[in-house]
Amino acid sequence: MSVVAIIAAAGQGTRLGTGGPKALVDLAGEPLLVHAARAIRGSGAVDSIVVTAPSAHVRLFDGILTAAGIQAAVVAGGITRQASVAAGLNAAGTADHVLIHDAARPHAPTTAFGYIVEAMRRRRAAGITPFTVMSCDNLPGNGRIARTAV
Repeated sequence: MSVVAIIAAAGQGTRLGTGGPKALVDLAGEPLLVHAARAIRGSGAVDSIVVTAPSAHVRLFDGILTAAGIQAAVVAGGITRQASVAAGLNAAGTADHVLIHDAARPHAPTTAFGYIVEAMRRRRAAGITPFTVMSCDNLPGNGRIARTAV
């Protein structure tokens, strides 16, 4: 079973006022993108990572990840998050399961990926259809709700 994580990182940072891609905002000496990719890689739950970048910055994102020692396929995202995720799904190919994570949330608990992937494995083995976990940071108690559902 193959698991691919898509990091949606094509946001322009317009509302944030960074003057560049939001995923490249510095946090403790490294871009948000690097922190997010390390968290995902460190989970041990994914086989590969696909990053959607602003089309003008694909090479830059690839270079930053390579310099950080993180192997990932970097593809051009779209104008909307939906278009970026679609580009990431296309690049994910025939993955059995796909996790989608925002680069702007670099410190997602690495254990969450493991729990979700294990839940998908168990459901697949039991012949139960896949599911979608929506975890939004602005919903009260959402982490507890997602843990209970998984």
